[in-house]
Amino acid sequence: KYGIPQGWRESPIGDLARIVGGGTPDREQKAYWRDGTVPWVTPTDLTAQARKYITDSAEKITEQGYRNSSARLHPPGTVICSARGTIGTVAIAGVPLSSNQSCENLLPRAGVDSEFLYYLLDWARPILARLGCGTTFQSVTRDDIAALHVSTPIDRNEQAAIARILDAADTAIDRTRAALSSAER
Repeated sequence: KYGIPQGWRESPIGDLARIVGGGTPDREQKAYWRDGTVPWVTPTDLTAQARKYITDSAEKITEQGYRNSSARLHPPGTVICSARGTIGTVAIAGVPLSSNQSCENLLPRAGVDSEFLYYLLDWARPILARLGCGTTFQSVTRDDIAALHVSTPIDRNEQAAIARILDAADTAIDRTRAALSSAER
């Protein structure tokens, strides 16, 4: 009826993942930052790395820092999405991590493959960017992301198969770029 393949569904992203904002521990509290071990991801970390999985960040917070702030610890498989500046830049948490308030953290619901969700959000990046507003820098809200309607396979195995195909294409592109760069040198 709507051009959605059989076995797929149209739904808002908010039905596919629980979306949780990030937070920043008080900078004045040295105990929240000194010798921190918990990666604290910002949009800069997302754009600085060119990989699907993120396991580290420029700054780290302490366990006390995330316990005493709005920052939360998110499990591996959480999809981190920049909501300010470089709207829609995404990565998947490869380790437990936290993020600042310029990121939205999408925890896939039951039956949703995190790699498929990563590719879905990467595809939706131009749409999210168009939703951005603001005078100092562009931003989207958690509600903007949650309300975005997408079509997805109902079967998680089909989601995972699509993600594997897209990953293989990304790998081939990366290898081609590396070969071209090597040939240029």
